[in-house]
Amino acid sequence: MDDAVRALGALVLLGVLLALCRFVGHYAIRKGLRPTFYVGISLLLSPVVGLLLVAAAKPNEEVAKRNAGFRKCAQCAEWIRQEALKCHYCGAACEPIVAAARHVAAAKATSMPAAEPQKRAVEPQKRKVVLCGKCGRATPRTPCVYCGATTVYGISR
Repeated sequence: MDDAVRALGALVLLGVLLALCRFVGHYAIRKGLRPTFYVGISLLLSPVVGLLLVAAAKPNEEVAKRNAGFRKCAQCAEWIRQEALKCHYCGAACEPIVAAARHVAAAKATSMPAAEPQKRAVEPQKRKVVLCGKCGRATPRTPCVYCGATTVYGISR
């Protein structure tokens, strides 16, 4: 019975050690660092040592921003969301990343009737689309249908 308790205690201790090492790896990813190096240090020495090394390391801003869903504006080189259609720093139009382009294409497809454009007698009205100030996505109304923010920028499509 005493051996079983010791074995269970060792398994619990190993589980806690692995969980702490995983936390150190996640913290390294958030700072844009190599997680395998810091998890290895945490396993060999201690999760506390690994955590201190990650905290002391200089963050790699380029990798950290990309992991968080940002990209650089082609005009001003400021960080903007990948889904952004317009840079909120310089106002330059940006091509959205594929995931965001699917949202815009789906919104356009549902708003247009199935009739052929050359057979229409009346020119279709421009659909008002607003750009969310928080998430940067194109949304058909205020507040934003994706994040609920009320700060939007109006553009015509």
